[in-house]
Amino acid sequence: MTMDNEEQKKVQAIVSKAMRELHEAGVEAVQILASWGDGTGTRTVCHGFGNWFARKGMAMEFLEKDRANITADATANALNDEEEE
Repeated sequence: MTMDNEEQKKVQAIVSKAMRELHEAGVEAVQILASWGDGTGTRTVCHGFGNWFARKGMAMEFLEKDRANITADATANALNDEEEE
């Protein structure tokens, strides 16, 4: 998917609106990461508000859970391979 500057501005506006609504709802910390391919590489939008340590902690927890899922999948695949042999 490719995006021109107008489309990127639209994504940024959507992210900004979501952040405003979350802030108005009483959310104390938000970090939004969005990415897309533009035909020559990856473009990103990254915005957040609130406590930096909370935002960083949420991102790290996301990565740790993802790593755990990848490890669990790899282990299950290895065990299945051994059973098939």
